[in-house]
Amino acid sequence: MTKHEAPEVHAGRPAAFYVHLFFFPVFGGSLASSFRFGHSRPAMTVWAGPALVITAAPVIVWHRSARQEQRKPRTALDEGT
Repeated sequence: MTKHEAPEVHAGRPAAFYVHLFFFPVFGGSLASSFRFGHSRPAMTVWAGPALVITAAPVIVWHRSARQEQRKPRTALDEGT
């Protein structure tokens, strides 16, 4: 693996969203610190707020679909017997 290659990940694991999981604290931290230090201008919240939502959306959708998949009742056909 070279310096700029993405690690091998599978869609069924949270590591598949490593870029999203990296930028979530970046955008969340910038939004939180803007309020904490009194720099909560409209441009800051308009930039960081939607960026935070867009970054978190794929992870939330994946998590919800994984939980729904776990809650489905298993049948004999699903288990391959």
